[in-house]
Amino acid sequence: MDTKPVLFISNFHGATDMGSVQRKPTAQEANGQRRQQAKIVPKIVSDYQAYYKGVDLYDQMVGYYMLPHRSKKWWRRMFFYGLSTGVHNSYICAKANLTHHDLNEQPFLKWDSEGLPGRPY
Repeated sequence: MDTKPVLFISNFHGATDMGSVQRKPTAQEANGQRRQQAKIVPKIVSDYQAYYKGVDLYDQMVGYYMLPHRSKKWWRRMFFYGLSTGVHNSYICAKANLTHHDLNEQPFLKWDSEGLPGRPY
């Protein structure tokens, strides 16, 4: 149920852009009817609801294969998160361009890391 306020910040959506989402009626509104109603909401809310599953899937996949590197320095954590993000995005692009989709992420990571110059740390 929508009872708590949520704050969004965006450099893509304007403050006055509006969209709509489908909501189930509450028990008082239903009166025996179970039709969904269109509610007017800021455009950022409708876009978030349309695409948040992809963001959650991305976070899940990066969490599975995050580079096992811990550091107390903030910039190293940011670097390795960015590296993991780039590797995951390259896996998605490689999988989209293959004719057969038998490519799993773990063998791809091994193949991709063998092509990197230097020595492993």
